[in-house]
Amino acid sequence: MNNQNAILLLDDDQFQIELACQACEQCTPELQLIIVKESADAMELFSQRIKANTPLPKLVLMNLKLPQLLGLAVVRRLRMHESTFAMPIIVYSARYEPRDVLLGYQAGATRFVNRPDNIDQFNTLLHDLSEYWRIVNRR
Repeated sequence: MNNQNAILLLDDDQFQIELACQACEQCTPELQLIIVKESADAMELFSQRIKANTPLPKLVLMNLKLPQLLGLAVVRRLRMHESTFAMPIIVYSARYEPRDVLLGYQAGATRFVNRPDNIDQFNTLLHDLSEYWRIVNRR
């Protein structure tokens, strides 16, 4: 499968990963889910693909609270590179605290959402993202 509609999921929580996989299978089979559990691995994936001039994911869906490199640092780094500067980055967190929302947007997040905690919530999120692609691809 090509990366026409690839989403990079950056989360270390196995439950969230399983929800995302189930939602992709049920809701939006045209989406390819690239799963990365650590921030450093996500940055390495982008670095390798940029150097090799291979397609990048079209969107990043990530947990704000990650071990090692915090999610905000990943957002900032992606915003610093011309190849990923305009990439949509959706950040989620289990705790939707105003301070986290503000910091997320200041770092460059496109959108900040509550962490999907069940399959219906993940389906809704992926459906919304799929609709986004349909609109963008019509342009």
